[in-house]
Amino acid sequence: MDINIFSERLQKSMDIKKISLTHLCASTGMTQYVISGFLSGRIVPQNEQIAKIAKVLDVDPVYLAGLDDIPQKLNKQDEIENLKEEIRFQKDVIERLRISESFHRNQSLEYLKQRNEARRCIQKLTQSDIRSAK
Repeated sequence: MDINIFSERLQKSMDIKKISLTHLCASTGMTQYVISGFLSGRIVPQNEQIAKIAKVLDVDPVYLAGLDDIPQKLNKQDEIENLKEEIRFQKDVIERLRISESFHRNQSLEYLKQRNEARRCIQKLTQSDIRSAK
């Protein structure tokens, strides 16, 4: 773990959540000396300390430790909603492809009909030219 990243993210998360050093100490049971040491980079936190701080700040401990770039932890309901949104998006893409495929198939069929009609006209003209040449 990079202590500088942890220190920066700890300070940033405290600022965003408007949580003071005193409040964080009281909520985690850690002393001001320890939390100040984390903020200054003098003290490297243990995993249990990171987990306590992350819980109070409502951030993912993996983010706080500098191992991920997504600060918010997702609860199960958020994960479910994200998956549902992804499914809706995928269904929309599939439907658009289906419509596009259908449109192109219809365009191709229309083109083939017009081409066949043009061939018939050319054959009629050719046959009439042959008859008139005789």
